[in-house]
Amino acid sequence: MAASQSGGLIESFLCFPHNIVMISMVIGKDEFDWQRVQSVEDLELGREYLFRPEFVPLLYSYLGVRPGLTVADIGCGTGSFSRLVARGLRGKGKVIGVDSDQTLLRIAGNRAEQEGLSELLEFKCGDAYSLPFGDETFDATTSHTLLGILRDPTKCIIEKKRVTKQGGIVSAGFDKKKSPHFS
Repeated sequence: MAASQSGGLIESFLCFPHNIVMISMVIGKDEFDWQRVQSVEDLELGREYLFRPEFVPLLYSYLGVRPGLTVADIGCGTGSFSRLVARGLRGKGKVIGVDSDQTLLRIAGNRAEQEGLSELLEFKCGDAYSLPFGDETFDATTSHTLLGILRDPTKCIIEKKRVTKQGGIVSAGFDKKKSPHFS
């Protein structure tokens, strides 16, 4: 883990294999149509490979995932990262996945039900630049790949910060090789 400051927003970042970076700090409408680029099955398979079991404890520690938290996963897509975070709650807490694509949200809900996680997960349609929640709603907010595809990732980070409780964690993961904003 390394510490960094970018306008006072980013507290630290953590590099995972395959150039995935998790950024974190204490505390829009998606412009990209994944289905034109890769199938839902490919999206899911890629995430399963990326977050192999040996990395999950480190990820939970870094994100501060523990039982009893309320977490928002912004740009959740098929909910693979939301489900991963929900498992870390060990039966206590809630993950709310937000995405602008209704089709992906339906798939996310179905997969959560298939995996027996529907009590811990909820999925909502929303805009990453104007989240449908009040100030300081969540203990933590996160996203996986979203910042790398937004035109204005800083605006999304500020919005995530707004809905995160004082002292909470705002984090994001993205492929630094594919993101023009963070390379």
